[in-house]
This record gives sequence, C-alpha cells and structure tokens, in this order.
Amino acid sequence: GNNSVTTRDVVVEADKAKEEAKYNSQSVTVITKEDIARKQGKSVEDVIFNEVGVTRTVDAMGKVGISIRGADPRHTLIMVDGQPVLGDVSKYSGNGDELMRIGAENIERIEIVRGAASAKYGADAIGGVVNVITKGPKSTPSIQVNAEGRYHSSRYTSDYESSALPSNFFLRADSGKVGNFSIAGWTSKRDVMPVYSKDRTYGGGSENLWYE
Repeated sequence: GNNSVTTRDVVVEADKAKEEAKYNSQSVTVITKEDIARKQGKSVEDVIFNEVGVTRTVDAMGKVGISIRGADPRHTLIMVDGQPVLGDVSKYSGNGDELMRIGAENIERIEIVRGAASAKYGADAIGGVVNVITKGPKSTPSIQVNAEGRYHSSRYTSDYESSALPSNFFLRADSGKVGNFSIAGWTSKRDVMPVYSKDRTYGGGSENLWYE
C-alpha cells in the first residue's frame, strides 16, 4: 500500500529571505518552545548543546564558544530575532557567553543551521548559524517564578505566573550560589519613550541613561 504522508510546508526564519525549508540546502533544526519545555533547560546553553553537531567549547580564559560540526567557534554566527548580536571582538573572546544568559522561559524557538551559510549570512557563518527567536510581548505585564528541586534521583519543578505588575516594571533573575542554594535577582524600573529612555537598576547601585 501507499504509506506516504503529506505534511504542511515548514517555513524556516533562519534566513534573510524566509525561504521554504524544502529549498534550503543546509541542515536545519528548529527547536520549539514545546521541545524546550520537555528538555527542562533553563537557558539557551542547556538546550542547544544537546543537539547533534553543536559543541560547547571553553578557552583558557573560561570563555564559552559554540562550534558547529567542528568548525572554529568564531565561524558560528549568533543571532537573536534574526539580528547578529556579537562582533569580531566578542567572538574571539567567546561567542556564547552573553547568549547563554537568555532564559528558556523567554524563548519561542531556536533555529540551528549546520554547515557553511556564508553566501546568505556573510563570512561569520562559515560554520553555521544559531538564531534565537524570543517570545513576543504579552498584552499585560506579568511575573513568572520557576522553582526546581531534587530528591534522590527525582526532579521536581513548579511554575507560577501573575499579571500583578505595573506596566513599566522589569524583572530578571540570574544564577548565583549561596551555600547549597542557587539564588540571585535583578530588577529595574524602565521608562520608555520614542526618543529618550531611562533604565534604573535597583540593588546594583547604578543608573544608565541612553538615547534611542
């Protein structure tokens, strides 16, 4: 009998022209938010380094790099929402450090292009491309708290999300260790205007001003 199955076309956005996947000559993997939830990763690092052909490298200074199919990490193009985020200086000193700070809860999907893609993306993509697509903004501000614990060989997780936040409040958590516990936090109140924006950081004692 005929065992063929017809599926819908898959559009891969790891491409300046948004071409259809069936016309893409490179090997492309799309990791969805459902995949990320199943992997229970906490950051980009926890997710992508489980993929075939993607290797984590660490230099003598402790800088993290991303190698695709054994290529030099500086030949892996890193993008967030389709925009390159690291220049040559950052790449030579570790192209994965800042990328690893993106929490898994903020990721819609991750697209990995294996193999030379310099014809589309330039010389930075000789080894391949990692494109992190973040989730879009919600209609109302919210706060999300994740908790994780282990007992013997079992792992327990819990998530909580609330919309009880003012419209200009931003909260971010990062990793740190206190005794046997990992805990840290970072908060700011952000006022955003078309021309001028102000970002005040609480706890760190710093204030940053910039023009957009």
